[in-house]
Amino acid sequence: PLTRRAALPLLVAEATAASQGPPQSIVFLSALTFDSCLSGRTRRLAEALAAAGHDVTFVDMPSLRQVARPTSWLRRSYTSPAGVRVVRLPPLPWRARSGWPSVTSIWSSLAVRSLGRRVPGLEQAVVVASTPWWLPVARELPAWVRCYDYLDHVDVQAGPRRIEWFRRWDAELLRIADVVTTVSEPLRRHLQAAVPPERLHLVPNGVCGDWIDSPVVAAERGSLASRADAPIAGFLGALFEWVDLDLIAAVAGLLPQIEFVIVGPTRRGVRIDALLQLPNVRCHGPVPFEQVPATLAAFDVCLVPFRRDLISDYADPLKVYEYCALGKPVVSTVLFNAGGTEPPIAVAPTAEAFAAAIREALETSPADRDRWIAFARQHTWEARARQFAEIMSRTASTR
Repeated sequence: PLTRRAALPLLVAEATAASQGPPQSIVFLSALTFDSCLSGRTRRLAEALAAAGHDVTFVDMPSLRQVARPTSWLRRSYTSPAGVRVVRLPPLPWRARSGWPSVTSIWSSLAVRSLGRRVPGLEQAVVVASTPWWLPVARELPAWVRCYDYLDHVDVQAGPRRIEWFRRWDAELLRIADVVTTVSEPLRRHLQAAVPPERLHLVPNGVCGDWIDSPVVAAERGSLASRADAPIAGFLGALFEWVDLDLIAAVAGLLPQIEFVIVGPTRRGVRIDALLQLPNVRCHGPVPFEQVPATLAAFDVCLVPFRRDLISDYADPLKVYEYCALGKPVVSTVLFNAGGTEPPIAVAPTAEAFAAAIREALETSPADRDRWIAFARQHTWEARARQFAEIMSRTASTR
């Protein structure tokens, strides 16, 4: 017989499983590809759900770029090391998606048949659309529950020539979804007029729980910065239009004694020439996700230099949770609202205030570090997966 102490982990595991209900089949229709360096939320949530025992499928966003990659067609479906089934579909050109309804209808029917062959028990699955682009497939799939995982305001999901299409698809997907989850409290409030409260739920972003308790060996500072002995203020993320490059340049000029390190991809059309000319700024390309903790561990201060716009007003950046999980001080131009406890970050909207906040962040204490880690511990992907599974189970029980 088990002692009380030995039985406790089993009781906890049983209670956790009971709170989530039976294992579910969950299919994510993603806005990105599984192997993209930007696939953050959808991939992390999918992996956490798979680790919890659910049967999880991640459907890559169809892309013409995959045609040029032979490996994409050699592996049209595979299982990732984390246990997620990854499925690739033939691409659908934008011209056909927006202007040729009959072609879109044929492609969608073929996509549904393909998924039916490759995803066991699809008619009993939870189908999660991460972008309105997937509307025709989400509408046609014989799903148990249809979920719209609302990641961004619809107006930032497409350029001027395509936005009207996205708005129409968005409105229809909100209408047919059995449940809508949002990443931030502002997004939840934004959708209140369109979605009944019983169908609308807040499920913010998170961080991998093993980042918090596992020892991390920091990347070599000399590989990141020009002066290995100087403090490093770092930003890890995509250099897209929502990042305030002018502010970074201004702050770097105000703090010549600090090395500014930027790690991540740069979107085509985003000019970083001015940053590259500064002596205390180093820009690196993206690193594999497995190397992110080591990279962050080398930073002394972590940055979120976003512009104040429609993206940042509704965002819940993963990097805030990831920075805090490594016990790093965070300086941001914007205070983000994911509901619940306010993130323990310094908010500085101007270059002068941002520079002052960085100086202050370099004088942190062990108690501060404990506070940041405690915040991250409340927001793990493991906890998010449990919350998500519970919402899907409750939604299914009311149908």
